[in-house]
Amino acid sequence: VWLEKNKFVVIEVENADGGYTHTDWVLSTKPEGWTGTGYLIWKGDAIQGEGTEVLAYDDTEDSRKLTYHIQITNPGAYYIKVRNYHVGKGSGDHFFDGDNDCFISVNKSDFRKQYDHNVREFTWCESGNFSNVTLEAGVYEVAIGGRSFDFGADRIVLFHKDLAPEGDFGPSPHDWVNVYEWAAAPESEVVFREIE
Repeated sequence: VWLEKNKFVVIEVENADGGYTHTDWVLSTKPEGWTGTGYLIWKGDAIQGEGTEVLAYDDTEDSRKLTYHIQITNPGAYYIKVRNYHVGKGSGDHFFDGDNDCFISVNKSDFRKQYDHNVREFTWCESGNFSNVTLEAGVYEVAIGGRSFDFGADRIVLFHKDLAPEGDFGPSPHDWVNVYEWAAAPESEVVFREIE
């Protein structure tokens, strides 16, 4: 269980509950710029196109899911961002399309798309259908699901709205490490306990 402290929690994606080798996520260390021991690239089937921004949690195969448990001590609205890498295959309407998004779920809610426009660099997802979630004190499951083939996920961060109010995302994702404490913080402390 990753512990929220100072109103944020940082997770290295490769440290998923139960690992990742049973999934279609593959560890990579190229190019450099990742944190932890590397980052995971989705190598399973893509789910793209009109009407695929939301995916039912229970209908999502386990090979697509990476799960993590977090403990929240400061209740409130939390934003969720994924630090990612993608090359921009241009398979959609834009140069950044084709490998630029993933799914996010909290507490087994429907998976919702989160995406990024910055290609060939490690940056934070800018937007998506999952902007924030209200959490009370307690333990929650956070899951990332594969959506775009070759999307690379490096870290997940949940941070309280007090750390970046909704209208305060003026700086570009490139500058977040200089502006927001959570963007450059080390991985949060982990404690081992039974999850019910």
